[in-house]
Amino acid sequence: MKALTHSVQKISITTGLVTSVALITYFLIMTFLGLARILEFRFFNFFILLAAVWYAINKLKREHEGEDFYLRGMWVGIYTSAIAVFVFAVFVSLYLSFLDPEFMKYIQSIVSHGPVLTSPAICLILTSEGLASGAIITFSAMQFLKSTSHSHLPE
Repeated sequence: MKALTHSVQKISITTGLVTSVALITYFLIMTFLGLARILEFRFFNFFILLAAVWYAINKLKREHEGEDFYLRGMWVGIYTSAIAVFVFAVFVSLYLSFLDPEFMKYIQSIVSHGPVLTSPAICLILTSEGLASGAIITFSAMQFLKSTSHSHLPE
Protein backbone atom coordinates (compact mmCIF):
# COMPACT_ATOMS: atom_id res chain seq x y z
CA MET A 1 0.00 0.00 0.00
CA LYS A 2 2.83 2.39 0.85
CA ALA A 3 4.49 1.66 -2.51
CA LEU A 4 1.24 2.52 -4.26
CA THR A 5 0.94 5.84 -2.39
CA HIS A 6 4.55 6.66 -3.24
CA SER A 7 3.90 5.76 -6.87
CA VAL A 8 0.81 8.01 -6.98
CA GLN A 9 2.84 10.93 -5.67
CA LYS A 10 5.80 10.27 -7.95
CA ILE A 11 3.65 9.97 -11.07
CA SER A 12 1.65 13.08 -10.18
CA ILE A 13 4.60 15.29 -9.31
CA THR A 14 6.70 14.23 -12.29
CA THR A 15 3.86 14.50 -14.79
CA GLY A 16 2.60 17.75 -13.25
CA LEU A 17 6.00 19.44 -13.50
CA VAL A 18 6.58 18.24 -17.07
CA THR A 19 3.10 19.48 -17.98
CA SER A 20 3.76 22.88 -16.43
CA VAL A 21 6.90 23.14 -18.58
CA ALA A 22 4.79 22.26 -21.64
CA LEU A 23 2.18 24.91 -20.75
CA ILE A 24 4.87 27.54 -20.16
CA THR A 25 6.61 26.61 -23.41
CA TYR A 26 3.34 26.91 -25.32
CA PHE A 27 2.69 30.30 -23.71
CA LEU A 28 6.18 31.55 -24.60
CA ILE A 29 5.94 30.28 -28.18
CA MET A 30 2.62 32.08 -28.58
CA THR A 31 4.18 35.22 -27.09
CA PHE A 32 7.20 35.13 -29.42
CA LEU A 33 4.92 34.56 -32.41
CA GLY A 34 2.84 37.57 -31.38
CA LEU A 35 -0.25 35.44 -30.81
CA ALA A 36 -0.49 35.70 -27.01
CA ARG A 37 -2.94 38.59 -27.27
CA ILE A 38 -5.45 36.24 -28.85
CA LEU A 39 -6.65 34.97 -25.50
CA GLU A 40 -8.81 32.29 -27.09
CA PHE A 41 -5.65 30.30 -27.89
CA ARG A 42 -5.46 29.39 -24.21
CA PHE A 43 -8.12 26.80 -25.10
CA PHE A 44 -5.27 24.59 -26.32
CA ASN A 45 -4.00 24.42 -22.73
CA PHE A 46 -6.94 22.04 -22.20
CA PHE A 47 -5.45 19.56 -24.68
CA ILE A 48 -2.01 19.76 -23.07
CA LEU A 49 -3.62 19.04 -19.70
CA LEU A 50 -5.74 16.28 -21.23
CA ALA A 51 -2.65 14.50 -22.57
CA ALA A 52 -0.88 14.80 -19.23
CA VAL A 53 -3.76 13.52 -17.12
CA TRP A 54 -4.40 10.66 -19.54
CA TYR A 55 -0.72 9.72 -19.43
CA ALA A 56 -0.54 9.85 -15.62
CA ILE A 57 -3.68 7.79 -15.03
CA ASN A 58 -2.70 5.29 -17.72
CA LYS A 59 0.77 4.94 -16.17
CA LEU A 60 -0.76 4.28 -12.75
CA LYS A 61 -3.06 1.67 -14.25
CA ARG A 62 -0.20 -0.12 -15.96
CA GLU A 63 1.94 -0.14 -12.81
CA HIS A 64 -0.75 -1.08 -10.30
CA GLU A 65 -3.45 -3.04 -12.06
CA GLY A 66 -6.38 -3.87 -9.81
CA GLU A 67 -5.09 -2.11 -6.67
CA ASP A 68 -7.94 0.25 -5.72
CA PHE A 69 -7.47 1.87 -9.11
CA TYR A 70 -10.49 4.15 -9.36
CA LEU A 71 -9.83 6.38 -6.34
CA ARG A 72 -6.07 6.33 -6.90
CA GLY A 73 -6.61 7.26 -10.54
CA MET A 74 -8.84 10.17 -9.55
CA TRP A 75 -6.18 11.33 -7.11
CA VAL A 76 -3.42 11.10 -9.74
CA GLY A 77 -5.44 13.13 -12.24
CA ILE A 78 -6.41 15.88 -9.81
CA TYR A 79 -2.95 16.06 -8.24
CA THR A 80 -1.24 16.17 -11.65
CA SER A 81 -3.59 18.95 -12.78
CA ALA A 82 -3.09 20.94 -9.58
CA ILE A 83 0.69 20.87 -9.83
CA ALA A 84 0.76 21.72 -13.54
CA VAL A 85 -1.81 24.48 -13.32
CA PHE A 86 -0.44 26.12 -10.18
CA VAL A 87 3.14 26.31 -11.50
CA PHE A 88 1.84 27.69 -14.82
CA ALA A 89 -0.41 30.25 -13.10
CA VAL A 90 2.43 31.51 -10.91
CA PHE A 91 4.67 31.80 -13.98
CA VAL A 92 2.06 33.78 -15.95
CA SER A 93 1.41 36.03 -12.96
CA LEU A 94 5.11 36.79 -12.57
CA TYR A 95 5.52 37.21 -16.32
CA LEU A 96 2.72 39.77 -16.46
CA SER A 97 4.03 41.63 -13.41
CA PHE A 98 7.69 41.86 -14.29
CA LEU A 99 8.42 40.89 -17.88
CA ASP A 100 5.46 42.22 -19.85
CA PRO A 101 3.37 44.77 -17.95
CA GLU A 102 2.01 46.04 -21.28
CA PHE A 103 0.36 42.67 -21.83
CA MET A 104 -1.18 43.00 -18.38
CA LYS A 105 -2.59 46.42 -19.37
CA TYR A 106 -3.97 44.87 -22.55
CA ILE A 107 -5.73 42.13 -20.58
CA GLN A 108 -7.12 44.73 -18.16
CA SER A 109 -8.48 46.74 -21.07
CA ILE A 110 -10.44 43.87 -22.62
CA VAL A 111 -11.88 42.05 -19.60
CA SER A 112 -14.88 43.12 -17.57
CA HIS A 113 -12.89 43.33 -14.33
CA GLY A 114 -10.80 46.14 -15.82
CA PRO A 115 -8.03 47.81 -13.84
CA VAL A 116 -8.83 45.91 -10.64
CA LEU A 117 -7.51 42.76 -12.30
CA THR A 118 -4.11 42.18 -10.71
CA SER A 119 -1.40 39.57 -11.15
CA PRO A 120 -2.50 37.63 -8.05
CA ALA A 121 -6.07 37.72 -9.36
CA ILE A 122 -4.88 36.32 -12.69
CA CYS A 123 -3.01 33.60 -10.80
CA LEU A 124 -6.18 32.70 -8.92
CA ILE A 125 -8.32 32.78 -12.07
CA LEU A 126 -5.90 30.59 -14.04
CA THR A 127 -5.60 28.15 -11.14
CA SER A 128 -9.38 27.91 -10.73
CA GLU A 129 -9.94 27.51 -14.44
CA GLY A 130 -7.23 24.87 -14.74
CA LEU A 131 -8.44 22.90 -11.72
CA ALA A 132 -11.96 22.85 -13.13
CA SER A 133 -10.62 21.59 -16.46
CA GLY A 134 -8.43 19.06 -14.67
CA ALA A 135 -11.37 17.72 -12.66
CA ILE A 136 -13.50 17.32 -15.80
CA ILE A 137 -10.65 15.66 -17.68
CA THR A 138 -9.86 13.34 -14.76
CA PHE A 139 -13.45 12.25 -14.28
CA SER A 140 -13.91 11.67 -18.01
CA ALA A 141 -10.65 9.74 -18.35
CA MET A 142 -11.51 7.57 -15.36
CA GLN A 143 -14.85 6.62 -16.87
CA PHE A 144 -13.02 5.22 -19.85
CA LEU A 145 -9.94 3.78 -18.14
CA LYS A 146 -11.73 2.09 -15.26
CA SER A 147 -13.26 -0.50 -17.56
CA THR A 148 -10.66 -1.06 -20.24
CA SER A 149 -8.02 -3.72 -20.23
CA HIS A 150 -4.39 -2.94 -20.94
CA SER A 151 -4.54 -4.58 -24.34
CA HIS A 152 -6.94 -1.90 -25.60
CA LEU A 153 -5.09 1.16 -24.24
CA PRO A 154 -3.14 3.32 -26.65
CA GLU A 155 0.55 3.56 -25.92
